[in-house]
Amino acid sequence: MNKNYTNIEDVSTPNLIRMLDMDRYQDYAHQKMIEDELKFRRDRTKNFETAWSKQSEQLAFQELIDAFRGV
Repeated sequence: MNKNYTNIEDVSTPNLIRMLDMDRYQDYAHQKMIEDELKFRRDRTKNFETAWSKQSEQLAFQELIDAFRGV
């Protein structure tokens, strides 16, 4: 990892995971920042998947209602 990043959002997830083990990021502040960013990314993905699933369920339910109505 030779790039200089000014925003943690620009660092890829695999590189963030690598940073957790790098000597220069072993202090509490860096570890917390990296772990929080990884948690945020996991939660965001999980929330997106849940929203997508709910949207699919709602669409399927609406199709079922339409079928009973004969639409």
